[in-house]
Formats: sequence, structure tokens, C-alpha cells
Amino acid sequence: MSSALILGATGAVGEQILKELLACPAVSRVTSIGRREAVYDGPGKNKLVQQVVDFDNLEPHRDVLKGHDSIYITLGTTRAQAGSAAAFTKVDQEIPLQCVRLALEPSKNQHVLYCSSAGANKSSMFLYPRSKGETEEELTKLAEAAGGRTSIFRPAYLRTVKPRPEQRTMEAFFGKFIIPTIESVGFKWSNPVTDVAKAMVKVGISGANQSAIYDSPTIAQLARDV
Repeated sequence: MSSALILGATGAVGEQILKELLACPAVSRVTSIGRREAVYDGPGKNKLVQQVVDFDNLEPHRDVLKGHDSIYITLGTTRAQAGSAAAFTKVDQEIPLQCVRLALEPSKNQHVLYCSSAGANKSSMFLYPRSKGETEEELTKLAEAAGGRTSIFRPAYLRTVKPRPEQRTMEAFFGKFIIPTIESVGFKWSNPVTDVAKAMVKVGISGANQSAIYDSPTIAQLARDV
């Protein structure tokens, strides 16, 4: 039996991962940390531990972050939603890295699973893919230095189960018009958030013993094989 920590359980991908983890017989405990509690009343809810935290002061929550076999990072935002490049970087990069630093324990062989994005590249001139690429690299360094490993997931456009609470104009436009047009001629440019969650949890409980990156087609294949 294993235990899991999830950061971002109230988001589109995170809430699906939470559902998958709690329904999984191989997982005995799931700890969700965030600014608010996740809403969940399904199978396995007795395994869920929720902790509301102040991301500006995580040190008092060190004990809650410790003691997990796997660490799922699904926290994310957009520059428009965050309000500035600095605020975006804090949510997208600084908070996840700080949480992982506090959660990792030397020689425990922990598994860090990060929902990144297709096109992630630390050398990109654009903020979003650059931040994702930098975060991938730093998470891998942290995990491997502590004797663990990372699994990086790079989904394409995310198809959500329900509309996002915040309006993302360009994302909505792409999802409604551009992506269906591209996929109608045989190109796969999207991943349902349910598939991303299934793939991440499958890899998380599989006992993968080395760091790896999973692209959009691989995510789709892993979800089909569940």
C-alpha cells in the first residue's frame, strides 16, 4: 500500500487524479494541500486528508507534506489569470518547487509526478513553456538528489470535464474551433483531463524506478491500457 500527496487537487487535472487515487486499492492515504479543500464525496473518501495551507508560509505545514511515497504536482495558472509574469512564476514554479523541497525525504525513493505541457522548453522565449521546462528540470534535480525520480507528463491541449471557473478566452477559442478542425483530419492535438489523470496514477503506482517524460500520444496510450 502506498500514500500520495497532491498539490492542485481543485484544478481540472488535479480533481481527476484525486478521484483516481482514492478509488485505487493500492493507495492507502491521499493528502491534498491547497488554499481551499477539494470537494469530493466518492469512493475512498475515508482515505482523504485535506490541509488548507498558506503558500506564502509553508514551513508550519512541513509535517503534513512529509511521509508520502508519491507526490503529484498539478498546480498551474496562466499569466492573464495570475495578473503578472512574477505572479505566474510564483504559482507555476516557486510554490511547486518549495512544496517538493519540504516533502522529499532522503533515501525514501519517492516519486514526483508533474503535469507539465507539450512544448515545455527551458530555453523558450515565451514565459509559459519556459516556466514549464525550468520547473521540469528543477523537480528532477530535487527528486534525484534525494534518491527519488520524476515522471514528467506533457499533455497537449487539455479537454476538461466541466468548464473552468475562470474565463480563458484563447483556450476556449482553440478548444471550440481550432482543435476540432485539426483533429478532424487525423492529427491528435488534445488529451482529456481524465486520460492525463489515469496515465499519471498508473505510472505512479507502477513502481517506475527511473525518471521519464511522457508525451501526449504516450499519455493517451497509458490511459487506454488502464
